[in-house]
Amino acid sequence: MSVPAEAFAAPPAVSAALTGRPRTLQQQRSRAATSLSALRASTFVVAPWRRQPRPTATAAAHRPRWTAVVNDVGPTAEVIIGSIALCVPFVVASVLFGERIVRQRRCPTCEGSGLVQKGRFMRRCRTCGGFLPWQSWRQFFGLPPKKV
Repeated sequence: MSVPAEAFAAPPAVSAALTGRPRTLQQQRSRAATSLSALRASTFVVAPWRRQPRPTATAAAHRPRWTAVVNDVGPTAEVIIGSIALCVPFVVASVLFGERIVRQRRCPTCEGSGLVQKGRFMRRCRTCGGFLPWQSWRQFFGLPPKKV
């Protein structure tokens, strides 16, 4: 059983769209052959001069209008446990930092400043750890003072 060649031919609308501008299509084929991006080339080969029709007011009027029904649900167990898990590290860190600041403020060596004189420079106190420098960060890290 043989099938006629017309069965494999493109529909008239497609064939008119593809053969309407043969020069443009020829240029696009050559550009597609030399292009590095096969996806970009294949995008432009099929009738790039045709634009998609914009939806009209009548088309928008026939669209179904969906409404969302939201039930007021209280916080679930996951939300409560997640909130607690989020807050715990901040509470623990603030307690530990507070202890270090109190320990530094009561230090007899540096008298709460966190810095001790070593030669010409101020260094961190080894007794309390010098957690926060109450004079300056430059002295805290042992950098030489700025020359003005």
